[in-house]
Amino acid sequence: MGQPLSVWLAYEQASPILFGRAVNAVAFIIQTNFLTEDYNYFTLNATVREIVEVIREFVPNVELSFVDSPIMNQLSYEGSPQRFLGQGFAY
Repeated sequence: MGQPLSVWLAYEQASPILFGRAVNAVAFIIQTNFLTEDYNYFTLNATVREIVEVIREFVPNVELSFVDSPIMNQLSYEGSPQRFLGQGFAY
């Protein structure tokens, strides 16, 4: 607390974000025997900017410190959990 929030990634870069308990998804996979398939499990695609906006809802005066570092890659990683949800899983 009281320190700036360091932002290391491109501000508009998106990534799949998991909110909640991953253990529920793991238990579902084991119980339904989906161990031989690949599934995406996450709750939303969010940009760094969107995550900062959520943080600001709880810490309105949060100060940002943009770290001058080369971006590790130029890609956003957006995906869809629909295949996993189609197997009957619910968050």
